[in-house]
Amino acid sequence: MKKLLFITYILLLLSCTNKHNPRFPIPSKPDIDGVVQAIILQDSLLIQNIPLSIDLRKLKIYHAKTKLPPPPHLHVVDIKHLLPSSYYKQGFFNRKDSTYLIFQNNVLKSYILNKNSFGKLKFTTTAEQEKQGSTYEFAHYFDMSIPFFSLDQKKAYVQLDRICPRCGAGYIIILEKKNGNWRITNRTMTWIN
Repeated sequence: MKKLLFITYILLLLSCTNKHNPRFPIPSKPDIDGVVQAIILQDSLLIQNIPLSIDLRKLKIYHAKTKLPPPPHLHVVDIKHLLPSSYYKQGFFNRKDSTYLIFQNNVLKSYILNKNSFGKLKFTTTAEQEKQGSTYEFAHYFDMSIPFFSLDQKKAYVQLDRICPRCGAGYIIILEKKNGNWRITNRTMTWIN
């Protein structure tokens, strides 16, 4: 009996160390690329002739039990802005998506776009642009976040920043998948310089 309890305990312990929750799908490459492609085409990135960084930026979800605002940082999104709450009634995702958003935040550490999948768009990397900026040349490029998806994989949230010394701006882009295609349904400016 003691052996059976010990083996059960060890199996339980090992199952708790699993990194990925088997209930949740990891967002697929076709969905991530589809969201990026929709933004490129529907937000006129091709026309602007400004390169897009192939290394999509990881957003960190901030979730605090206090009413204090999140620390100031461009790469942080407060979960209260993604979900309906008492102070932000128009959350884009629903409460059922909350655990999945945290799962994505923990699992998707990085994502590199395949340049060949996006036609004539110019590409760069964040490292190239940071190097260019350190030599007093002007960095000018688009920096996009890794999308967050709803549990049903029909909604996506992206932050898109235009990095430029005198013409920079940041946007939240909301997309929905209809008839198998991603469509931008909302675009909101979050900052400008």
